[in-house]
Amino acid sequence: MRIAVVGSGLVGGALATALGLRGDRVTVLSPSPREIPGLWRHCEAVSGDGLREGIRDCDLVVYAAWSPGKNTWELARMGPEHACVAANEAHVPRFLMLGPTGANSEGRSEAGRGLCEAFDACRKRDIRVQFVGLPVLFGKGDHLVAPWMEPLARGRRPRIQGPRSWVQPLWLDDAIKLLLKFVDGEERRPRVQVLGPERWRMMELGRVVCETFSSRPAMLSGNLSPVENALLEDQQTAIDNWEELDLWKRTRVKDWLATQQL
Repeated sequence: MRIAVVGSGLVGGALATALGLRGDRVTVLSPSPREIPGLWRHCEAVSGDGLREGIRDCDLVVYAAWSPGKNTWELARMGPEHACVAANEAHVPRFLMLGPTGANSEGRSEAGRGLCEAFDACRKRDIRVQFVGLPVLFGKGDHLVAPWMEPLARGRRPRIQGPRSWVQPLWLDDAIKLLLKFVDGEERRPRVQVLGPERWRMMELGRVVCETFSSRPAMLSGNLSPVENALLEDQQTAIDNWEELDLWKRTRVKDWLATQQL
């Protein structure tokens, strides 16, 4: 299958790698190159520059561009629509949007609302559009546990941002296996969202990580950014579609930590 993946972050990079390793022809569209199996092409999702050239002759476009930074709304609202328009014009039959679980048109997160607007706009195109919502992920190179590992390896106490915030994290490999079901057309419903198997306060998760590696307790520091906080709050009321998707048992954080080394 010929697949274009827009975005080379945690999810986009892991998905592109999995697709390349199993033999799909993958084109990764992002502002800068990454060491990912497949062809890289320069792309600016917000402006749409490079999209048309990158998705030519593809069977599927996966929009995985996301950032909790200052351009989150633009990536969520403008990026998917630019990519979907380009896919439509190139006669690509399928378009898969990825975003955060809990994104809804009336949520606290501006980015989540923008993503819903983009999804509605994309569905008006002559192309099959699907959306998969993913929660905070843990795994190699994640943004949850990985930032704590370096200080732990150096014998220091990691800093835990937003210690009172709730997360319900999903293992990255479980998320990729789920996405492959959509890539392969095994799941046809237009919109699903999933959560991890257990709910944690960030301070408790940090404590478990420290105990796993026999470290001193973590240091609690400032609040999460308003963007991240709004996204996490929207996830607290999200419906989890995992069971009805007839998927495997989700990996728990402690089980994954048991396999890791500093």
